Amino acid sequence: MITKVKDIIITRGDSKGFNFRVRDAQGAATALDAAHFSVKEKLDDSDYVLQKTLGAGITQLDSGDYYVKIEPADTEGLELQKYYYDLQITIDDDVYTPLKGRFDVRWDVTE
Repeated sequence: MITKVKDIIITRGDSKGFNFRVRDAQGAATALDAAHFSVKEKLDDSDYVLQKTLGAGITQLDSGDYYVKIEPADTEGLELQKYYYDLQITIDDDVYTPLKGRFDVRWDVTE
């Protein structure tokens, strides 16, 4: 599986979400054993500033795709800066990181 590097820009306190798709060699939807969307201030930090997991912020849609939902409360207390994130999935004891990049929390004006 190829790792795609893509930055996510979010306004502090806003909602955001994205879909991702996992398919087998025949193009059929693949069930995940685990999924983690994790955000850290520094790569070597032991604590996450934000984390979503399968069943707790990451849901499987009827199409077989998965949806990561970031709620306003997830970012309203974060400092305005760039963090690091990745999306890690597990299928049959194999671990993959299909997506990673910077998680850029930007300013908001309206409260």
